[in-house]
Parts: sequence; structure tokens; C-alpha cells
Amino acid sequence: MVNNNFIMDEIFFVNCIRKQRITRNEKRQNHNIDLLSKMEYCLTVNDHRKAINRLEEFFYKRREMENDFILSHVEFIRFG
Repeated sequence: MVNNNFIMDEIFFVNCIRKQRITRNEKRQNHNIDLLSKMEYCLTVNDHRKAINRLEEFFYKRREMENDFILSHVEFIRFG
């Protein structure tokens, strides 16, 4: 199960990759500093395909971490 913030971050990230920039307004609206720094790093890459690959890798790792957290939380509640 993926939360809404995670989905919104993915949409935000994909839109920024597509536009090849992050606007000031988007920076103000998004308070996830780690995500913003990853996005800015990806946008500095000259090769568009490489930027998309880094984006996918970032979100894959993040989704894995979130799933691990949810599973451990459920196990704690069930067996705690």
C-alpha cells in the first residue's frame, strides 16, 4: 500500500523531468528536501535517459523502504 504523498511526489518528479526544470512555486509547495535535491541532481544530467533511470531507481528504493516499514509496523501490531 502506497500513501498519497508518495504518489504525489512521483507525479511531481515525473512532471519536472518532462519540463526539465523545477519552478520556484513547486519548490515552495514541496517541503521534501531530499526529493528536491534528487530531482535537481537528475535534471543536471545531460542524458535524458540517464535522468529517467535515476528517477526510477530513486522511487524503486523509496517504495521498497516504505513497504518494509509498513510490513514491520503490521508485524509489530500483530505480534507486539
